Amino acid sequence: MRDRIAEASRAAGVTPDPLAPVRLTHYRQVLRRVLESFTTLGAGGEDRLWLWEDFKEPRYALPAKPGHALLSRLVSPRQRVWFIAEDWDRHKREGNFWVFEGRSRR
Repeated sequence: MRDRIAEASRAAGVTPDPLAPVRLTHYRQVLRRVLESFTTLGAGGEDRLWLWEDFKEPRYALPAKPGHALLSRLVSPRQRVWFIAEDWDRHKREGNFWVFEGRSRR
């Protein structure tokens, strides 16, 4: 799992260091804030799959490539970014998402 996350973070333009999992003490807080800011589900979306179906308007979707090239235009250098992955394989004990954080680069 970590290798896939490191590969995805490099492709997304996040620092070469692998994204770090958000601490368990902050996991729920970060996830709720993202859900409330970017989805129509709000905090009630913690157990939902396929968040892209519930993004707030206007919404855009880009493939990982060339989408990763746009990240540096959308996010200031060294700004904190979050990578949220759905747990399709159901390895998590609670919730449907893995939440990681890193910094953008230029």
